[in-house]
Amino acid sequence: MMASRGRTLRRAPSGHRQVKGKRSESRRFARALGHFGSKGLVDTIGALTNFTMLGIPWNAPGPMTVFNTAAPIAAGNTVVLKPAEDAPLTALYLARLAQEAGIPSGVLNIVTGYGTEAGAALPAHPGIRKLSFTGSPATGTAVMEACARNLIPLQLELGGKSPQIVLPDADLAKAVPAIVRSIVMNSGQVCAAGSRVLVHSSLHDQLVSLLADSFRSVRVGLWDQPVDMGPLINARQERRVLDYLALGREEGAEVVVGGGKLTGEPYDRGYFVEPTLFNRVKPEMRIAQEEIFGPCCRC
Repeated sequence: MMASRGRTLRRAPSGHRQVKGKRSESRRFARALGHFGSKGLVDTIGALTNFTMLGIPWNAPGPMTVFNTAAPIAAGNTVVLKPAEDAPLTALYLARLAQEAGIPSGVLNIVTGYGTEAGAALPAHPGIRKLSFTGSPATGTAVMEACARNLIPLQLELGGKSPQIVLPDADLAKAVPAIVRSIVMNSGQVCAAGSRVLVHSSLHDQLVSLLADSFRSVRVGLWDQPVDMGPLINARQERRVLDYLALGREEGAEVVVGGGKLTGEPYDRGYFVEPTLFNRVKPEMRIAQEEIFGPCCRC
């Protein structure tokens, strides 16, 4: 599966050997999941023999659905995909497009619902032969425990704390826009967001000053406006980010820019947090160690 991530769909099949198997009744599997009632919906678009279960996060549902389903389907597997409850519509629509494109009924199965119900039931099902999950470390731990009971091979992607390294010979005119873009893109809700800046001491003060100016110029607003950054996905995520910003101040970090919630029009209509730059952050601080998943960068 990993070998095909980043490839086009046309190229994906070439990286895998063919897997042959007899057809099975996918609708029996779908009916077995039907007890979720109004809180879970099964949209069945196919099945062969080996069910690969995928947990797709809310921050990039389109690319993650395509990247993670193309390779196992190309290798001859049936896929059961569970999108995050905060962003299920993208996966459902892509599944409908797959059906229209000619993928046989039963090959791609979309199960929506809450993680504690639909998500918890899937890795416990004996029909699953491979599982991939992208999400938080806490949920990943629970998924790993469920997979261990049935000895299901598991692939996890549980976030990151990606560093951006600035060496003495760096061109700051190029480095600064790249650093800022990497943390405000998708409002910092990206596992590869550049949330840490490791800079040579000879450039530290100059870089902080340039980053501060650039952070202040970030345009924040609604999606239909010419902006650089939009809101966070929901109130829970906003609370998480604001709690980390408060924690950073409590731990003694210096807030250079931002550090709070944006208010007024149009910000009161969404979950908008200021692009935030921390300085004088020590390695043992939690904001240096833990993924914030918001527009917060530290030097």
